Amino acid sequence: MFIDKLSYLISTECGEPDIANGTLTPKETFHVNDTANATCNSGYRIQGQENEVTLQTLICESSGTWNTTSVVCEPKGNKPLVKSNCLIFVI
Repeated sequence: MFIDKLSYLISTECGEPDIANGTLTPKETFHVNDTANATCNSGYRIQGQENEVTLQTLICESSGTWNTTSVVCEPKGNKPLVKSNCLIFVI
């Protein structure tokens, strides 16, 4: 039983996530519990961050999906405003 579970975890892969205005490192095949770093291109930051965060670590889950649905890098000039539980970007 342990061997079956182990081979399932080894054979489960997460595909490469789509990262708008950024890159994924390292570029390889990702299995369960592997991590990858999504890095925004110069002049961009992770969407929704109030500070200048340009890196987000992703984890490949046992379901074969990443722990986040997508990574979006937005121009650093966008200023998020929070009002009434809404997130609004001023461009």
